[in-house]
Amino acid sequence: MKMFTQPKEVIAQFDIVPGMTVVDMGAGSGHSTVALSHAVGENGIVFAVDIQKEILDRLRSDFVEQGIINVELMWGDIEHPRGTKIKDSSVDRAVMSNTMFELEDKPGAVEELKRILKPDGKVLFVDWSDSNEGLGPIPEAIITPDIAKNLFENGGFYFDHDVSTGEHHYGIVFRKRNI
Repeated sequence: MKMFTQPKEVIAQFDIVPGMTVVDMGAGSGHSTVALSHAVGENGIVFAVDIQKEILDRLRSDFVEQGIINVELMWGDIEHPRGTKIKDSSVDRAVMSNTMFELEDKPGAVEELKRILKPDGKVLFVDWSDSNEGLGPIPEAIITPDIAKNLFENGGFYFDHDVSTGEHHYGIVFRKRNI
């Protein structure tokens, strides 16, 4: 499958520093997880969360082969309260890439992100801007930037900045609102 985004370049726009704790929500192919692993360095940790156990098994094998040791693979349902089993306010940064369009409870996923992020934590949200002749979601499932902004702003975040993602995608960074 043709890869449209370049996770390393996208993650580089997300002000991650070595030693941070980050999460890849809906890890899927693991491309973002690998980029996050390099960004946080040997003293950081990446939680790679996915609901499909077979994906996590494949990632486990891939990461062992690649010598990646700072990733903790976690089965979790990102749409439900405490579905990730990550502690409250324990994560510096979160990435959700090409995942939201598949979820039934989108506000629930935003709520789970808010729960696990530290005060002033940030989310890098990347999703499809079009269906690209069947490679992306069906047109009715596309989460437009306006829909994404409404979801996150209604869920306790505010817009921080846009990131460049390449063809067929867009990226937005949201910051957790401190109450």
